[in-house]
Amino acid sequence: MNVVAFDIGGTNCRAALAQMREGQVCLVAQKSLEGNSWRDLADLGRLYCAVLEAGGQGEKDVHAVCLALAGPTDGKTASLTNRSLTLVASEVERVLGKPVFLVNDFEAVSMAMERESGSVSEHVYGQDPDCTQVRACAGAGTGFGCGLLLPGGVFVPSEGGHMALALVSRQERELVHVFGPMPETDDIVSGRGLEALANIVCGRSMSAAEAGRLCLQDEENELCVCFARLFARACRNWALATLCRGGLWIAGGIAMKNPRLIHSRHFRAEFVRGTGSLATFLEHVPVSLFKDEELGLKGAALIAFRKAGH
Repeated sequence: MNVVAFDIGGTNCRAALAQMREGQVCLVAQKSLEGNSWRDLADLGRLYCAVLEAGGQGEKDVHAVCLALAGPTDGKTASLTNRSLTLVASEVERVLGKPVFLVNDFEAVSMAMERESGSVSEHVYGQDPDCTQVRACAGAGTGFGCGLLLPGGVFVPSEGGHMALALVSRQERELVHVFGPMPETDDIVSGRGLEALANIVCGRSMSAAEAGRLCLQDEENELCVCFARLFARACRNWALATLCRGGLWIAGGIAMKNPRLIHSRHFRAEFVRGTGSLATFLEHVPVSLFKDEELGLKGAALIAFRKAGH
């Protein structure tokens, strides 16, 4: 059985042809569009055809398609949070000619976490993860996404990235001039948040990728310290909101490309901040970092397989 999985963010769109081999999702071929090279459903249709051609399969060989998007969805429609694009499942099915399933990108990450977390993640802090307890995931990239996985593999969606995030230090408070008086986590702990903070701390403009390369490899670098604390504060909020005794898994391009952020003593100190039983809970929460940047595609493929009856 073949399925096609899409991982659609604000700045890039990836698609993969996937098969199930020995109980594991295998991505047979991948194609991607970045930046301004895609705008609408017609572009997604062309990407779909391109990935089938790359995998040597025809349209008749595909059984289902899953689109994991960085934004809210009810399964019938989905809107990207940081890009002007709304998809309607029935319209996508008309263009692709296959059953189509719309999910939030962190539902895809959570489904992959349920199946493959042990092999594609690194345990960083706290107790050992326990799949019989509530597990949560969070990640920073184009925005800040998060989700919740109940025992038994039931996913609970969230738009927790749009909760306000406290700004504590003088440098952090400078961010209100960029994002307004009550900035959301999605603004601050994201690529655009990193770029704004780099301008404040380093005194010059740089892209998120450049900031990562120049500043986030050294945990004592001033920008790394500032961003690690903000990232940890966002993850701490989500851990407290979900009481994820089974573990918090961190995904997203920023952390996976710059793992020093999560290993930083500054991240750890901010994450466990608290007193009494609150501090004890936070110290015990298992914190793991995903290492597989294809996790969203694999999770979307897994959802497609399940929905198609595999």
